[in-house]
Amino acid sequence: MESLDLDTLDQPRRPRTLTVLAMLGLFALGLSYLAVYAGTRVLIQADLMSPFPTDGDPRPRWLFWSFVGLLGSFLTIGGVLGLLGGRKLGGLEECERT
Repeated sequence: MESLDLDTLDQPRRPRTLTVLAMLGLFALGLSYLAVYAGTRVLIQADLMSPFPTDGDPRPRWLFWSFVGLLGSFLTIGGVLGLLGGRKLGGLEECERT
């Protein structure tokens, strides 16, 4: 039985960093919109919340801060997982060399 040369196998291409960041940003924006605008609209229609005055609607500010918080959380969690995964992969490469 012939051994496989792992270096010659086609490795899947890693996603580009900007593509991943754009998708995380769109996901955070969509989730923020659903929570802030759609969620409050449902609560107002169910008479669980009073309607906002037209001159002092806080939802754009809530949308901004929820977007910033979600995106920051995603980036922090991704960075931590990347560091932890890199350490484990580094340990595996050391084991293969010996």
